[in-house]
Amino acid sequence: MEQKHRDIVLKVLKKILAVSPGIRYSLIMDSSGITLASVSKFQTDVNLERFGAISGTIYHTIEEQGYLIGYGKIKSQITEYEQGFIFSQGLGDSYLIVATDLMVNMGIVRGLMNKYRPVLRKIMAISFQTVSAIPDEVKTIYKEQNIF
Repeated sequence: MEQKHRDIVLKVLKKILAVSPGIRYSLIMDSSGITLASVSKFQTDVNLERFGAISGTIYHTIEEQGYLIGYGKIKSQITEYEQGFIFSQGLGDSYLIVATDLMVNMGIVRGLMNKYRPVLRKIMAISFQTVSAIPDEVKTIYKEQNIF
């Protein structure tokens, strides 16, 4: 991700964090579970990279569950725990994750995620366009074979 895009993403994540004292962490991860950007409200021992990877696995599992029963692609997910909530929302090939304690207005968190989703989705789409995991010569072979 280019630095200018990373700066915008971090600014948005910090804005989300600042809205409510109950919001603890906000992060963006790619579809493979790699944490691309994260912010934390407090000094913590929480490994946000590991948290992102686990969040990605859960998100994909729940999305597959929805496909299995014919509900289609997941739009968002809220998981409630004894001590807080984790909110997840798809951004194309990446995800926005927000972790909160129990003393948070769930509607405000969802509203923030929906508010910033278009700009985050656009930035992440640009970032993923500029970094291709498949070399051009391999793409050519696939195109010749009508694979994509």
